[in-house]
Amino acid sequence: HVLVQEPGTQKPTPWHQDIPYYFVDGKQTVSFWIPIDPVKEATLRLIAGSHKWEKMVLPVRWLNDANFYAGEGDYLPVPDPDNDPSMKVLEWEMEPGDPILFDFRT
Repeated sequence: HVLVQEPGTQKPTPWHQDIPYYFVDGKQTVSFWIPIDPVKEATLRLIAGSHKWEKMVLPVRWLNDANFYAGEGDYLPVPDPDNDPSMKVLEWEMEPGDPILFDFRT
């Protein structure tokens, strides 16, 4: 899949896990994140250990924040790791072509 976020985009990408948005299943799936421009701010941010959570984060539509699927009880609420000291956020400054590979459940 390809996700394009133009420089200067005002709305940040919501916290999410990739797997609920795609029709794949399994525990051996990965995503690649490769910037085509230098990224000093608003880089990819991951929550350490989120690939081990028993439930997935509730997927939402990025344009209007509406739920992507029915059945909210089947999912975790969208996390707020910036206000939860128990969650460790991982992020990196990146140059064009620098790849990050991560579990589809992260």
